[in-house]
Amino acid sequence: MPLEAGRAYLRDLPDAEFHAFDDGGHWLLETHLAEVLPPLRDFLGRYLPASAAASARTTAGAPP
Repeated sequence: MPLEAGRAYLRDLPDAEFHAFDDGGHWLLETHLAEVLPPLRDFLGRYLPASAAASARTTAGAPP
C-alpha cells in the first residue's frame, strides 16, 4: 500500500495509528518481526484485557 493511502486512514479515523516500515511488504512479520513487535505489543496492551496481552507476549519464537 502506498504511504499516502495508509495515511488516509488517519484522516478518516482520528484515533487510528499508522506505522510504516521500510520495505515491509506482504511478509512484514517474517522480515521485520523485531521492529513490528514493540508497537504491536504496545497497541495490544492498551486495547486488550491483561490476560490477552500476556498471551500475545508469549508467542513462541518471538523476541522478548
